[in-house]
Amino acid sequence: MIVVLLKSFLTLLGSCSTLHVGLLVGLNHVMMVDAFAFTAVRSTSRYRCNVGSNCSNRCSASSSSSSSTRTYSSVVEESDICIIGGGISGLTAAITCATQLKQTQNINIHVIEANEFVGGRVRSTTTEDGYILDHGFAVFIEEYPNSKALFDYEDLKLKQFDPGAIIVINDSNGNGESVQLARVADPLRQPSKLFDALLTPVGTIQDKIRLIPLFVHVKTNSVERLFLQHSSDSQHQNQHQNTLSLLQNKYKFSDKMIQEFFTPFLQGIYLCPLDQQSSNMFHFVFKMFADGVVSLPERGMQSVPNHLYDRATKLGVKFHFNHVVTDLSSHENEIENNDKNQKRSFCVALHPKNNQQPSKTILINTKSIICATESTQAKKLLSTFNHDNKSSSSSSCHDDNGAHSDNVDSGGKLLKTLKDQPQYKVGCMYYAFQGEAPIQDPVLILNGEHTPSRKRKPINNVCFPSIINDSYAPPGYQLCSVAILEQTINEYEHNFKELDYDIRQQLATWFPTYKNDILNDNKWERKGDGNIIGNGNRNNDGRADSRGLYV
Repeated sequence: MIVVLLKSFLTLLGSCSTLHVGLLVGLNHVMMVDAFAFTAVRSTSRYRCNVGSNCSNRCSASSSSSSSTRTYSSVVEESDICIIGGGISGLTAAITCATQLKQTQNINIHVIEANEFVGGRVRSTTTEDGYILDHGFAVFIEEYPNSKALFDYEDLKLKQFDPGAIIVINDSNGNGESVQLARVADPLRQPSKLFDALLTPVGTIQDKIRLIPLFVHVKTNSVERLFLQHSSDSQHQNQHQNTLSLLQNKYKFSDKMIQEFFTPFLQGIYLCPLDQQSSNMFHFVFKMFADGVVSLPERGMQSVPNHLYDRATKLGVKFHFNHVVTDLSSHENEIENNDKNQKRSFCVALHPKNNQQPSKTILINTKSIICATESTQAKKLLSTFNHDNKSSSSSSCHDDNGAHSDNVDSGGKLLKTLKDQPQYKVGCMYYAFQGEAPIQDPVLILNGEHTPSRKRKPINNVCFPSIINDSYAPPGYQLCSVAILEQTINEYEHNFKELDYDIRQQLATWFPTYKNDILNDNKWERKGDGNIIGNGNRNNDGRADSRGLYV
């Protein structure tokens, strides 16, 4: 069986993003999974590719050679399930399979990861002087159902943000350059903040009233019911295809409220404008924040995939790090087997990253493959299977009578028809300094300033992670995380010196008491080797590009 986990911005774990993983993983969140099953086949010790002379690197463990079999002097391993990708989806798949299947049978599970670490986009770097830099601003959403099932929250040593946020808005009494820091409180969880919530200058009085039906809707409906209501409401589907339309037309929020609150909040989660965000996920995300809390784990967001890795290894899952998949092939079993439903298998060929010596090849014969990668990479990997050619010399799967498998054909065609989802990036500038932080509360700071362009005012949101979890900085020091969206980075044409200058100028406006220190490179020292630390897509070899963005 080949199962494809097609990951969208909202991923399988349900907990990681920028604001996301900051929602999963921050406001980055649930890994929504679409699975396409092909056909299961049997794994044994000797296999032959069924692609005939068309086989290039598809190989067998046999010591013989023929026109239809190419032999390598390679390491051959046997597996029941081979998972391609050691990110959050792949780790979750490994744990789920191991937990459910090992209760009834002894199975071998292998995970292939091109990098030397697990987690994919969810990653942290620790500097030599003890600061933890998450790759892209990320937070952990504790309310995600999948997160509750997967994680031991005590082991992660989570420290929580306060409910609500601080919104930086234009000062109506100023000259257009001054700003005001306004607190948006959650009176449901902080009743003492009720008057603060009502009197905040963010939005209008009418907007605050309009929040009531939104809160009632998400608080009184389960996650399942929210999605069911959305999918069954054809009128809603037609009128509110994106989040901006939903906020404007259904809930009637003012432009002021959308600009000052929803835009920086939701863009920090989805990394794209409101009119490019699906309204399907809006109620779910809002419910997660209304019902649960946001937190940061000790030692950074890297603790999240590391936790899953520890669980997986304890369940007997084997990992292949620093290896890339060079070929997938379907094999006919040369050894007779009485079970007619298990006469075929797959072979996964691996090479060490940046090392293409055939002698270093690892061949994994497996019954099933789970492709836990981005959809574009999944398509590339599965292109080795010719689902349309029904001849015996093709690599398509056939049933025991030689007939073409409809499951494989339809599944492959469906995968090919899916549009590649846009992949957005977010980067962070990090600043380390000694002494107290400008904001002492464990809270998120959103940029609600009105501006036609983020050039000159590039910040989307700010956080002092060392205030939330003191493991992010050495004792006596603080860390400031400034999130920058991809569109803004592109506006600066990757001139990070200019971007750094404008960030400091904007922060100095927000926190005028600390202006001199913020503008002083020696007082507020930029971390991250002078580059933005990002959590975008990885290159095929998993390395960061020259800009420091992980794409």
